[in-house]
Amino acid sequence: MKSLLLALSLTPAAAQDGLPPGRPDVPPPIQVERPRDPWVFRCVLDRKPRRVTLALSDEMWIAYDATTCGVYKAWKGGVNFDGPVYTTVHGPQPTTVGASYTEGFEGDVWEANVAGKPVPVRAVWRGYLFNGDHVALQYELELPGGRKVHVQESPEFVKPETLFDPARREELVLAEGHPGLLRSFLARDIPEDTKITVKLRTDAESKLAESLERESFVDVKDANGEMKTQVVSHLVLTRQHPSSNLVLFFAPLPAPPAKEEKKEGDK
Repeated sequence: MKSLLLALSLTPAAAQDGLPPGRPDVPPPIQVERPRDPWVFRCVLDRKPRRVTLALSDEMWIAYDATTCGVYKAWKGGVNFDGPVYTTVHGPQPTTVGASYTEGFEGDVWEANVAGKPVPVRAVWRGYLFNGDHVALQYELELPGGRKVHVQESPEFVKPETLFDPARREELVLAEGHPGLLRSFLARDIPEDTKITVKLRTDAESKLAESLERESFVDVKDANGEMKTQVVSHLVLTRQHPSSNLVLFFAPLPAPPAKEEKKEGDK
């Protein structure tokens, strides 16, 4: 896994006035064809409530937990829209289809440090805003003393050639065509003495980041009993540096098997 800490230097086609992608006043210039309409929706997913799903592209879907304001999973394959809302059949519910690129954590993912000491944080989901064909997720972080920090996250599907010119791709050793997840963060109203961090998985084929710290490696068994190494990092936001970008590039995943259609007379 290649890991680089740098200020992302985007090509002119992927940058606008030097501002990070995802700002509500500056829509990301990245062009992606969404696989469905609506491409952002909220539902129970994999029997887990309060999931907000984004169909970023045919190659990548991502879902968030509206309780923790963190990633649930990013995967290739889409959603099996089952259940009374979609098929009038009671009992089943929507489920993810296909293999995961990355997954999140159970429990809290947002933390705060005030004057060098950790303090409790309550993350509150505040919906999302559209700007053209792009979306910004809205979080509110409640700190002790009634102080609040407003955070916006804009996820997007990218490929190395979307962000970097050929010379830069060669310098970073990025394989053309590999699927990537860009997460752009922007925080407002961070107090002078406060540092905000979000815990996230960063194990990937390649990783480009602007402000990560406290990286740790955890060995866990996957569903097949194989040992895998998870990389856990914290992305930092401060009053002096209220925005940050993280890009994870993954090895391509195969398309999931096509769903068999039921024939007349099948039970």
